[in-house]
Amino acid sequence: RVQQVLRSNPALIGQVIQRQPVISPDGKLRGLRVYPGTNAQAFNRLGLRPGDLVTAINGTTLEDQTRGEEIFNSLSGAAEGRVTVIRNGSPLELHLNLAEVATEAERLNQGPGIDTGVPPGAPESAR
Repeated sequence: RVQQVLRSNPALIGQVIQRQPVISPDGKLRGLRVYPGTNAQAFNRLGLRPGDLVTAINGTTLEDQTRGEEIFNSLSGAAEGRVTVIRNGSPLELHLNLAEVATEAERLNQGPGIDTGVPPGAPESAR
């Protein structure tokens, strides 16, 4: 279900999580700093906080920028994921329920569902 939702609208993950690589002075990737996208509610629901530094995903460290992006992108096809973040200087392991977030992001992407009193499929003149 998660893969189907994200395949039909790959921009959904970007609506939930924005990421920024953090490079050490010696040029190595330290991790990916994450911030909420336009859907901050779904971001918070994952257990992430703005500015968390993701250093590992499913036990794989993010040490190479290209590989780190690939590993991060692999989350978009998973129902769950395990990430290690540095928050307030301390490591923390989070279990992410990506299926729930993808479903919520899809629902929010479809609009607020305002009841206009006009049945679906009614002619434009009735709207």
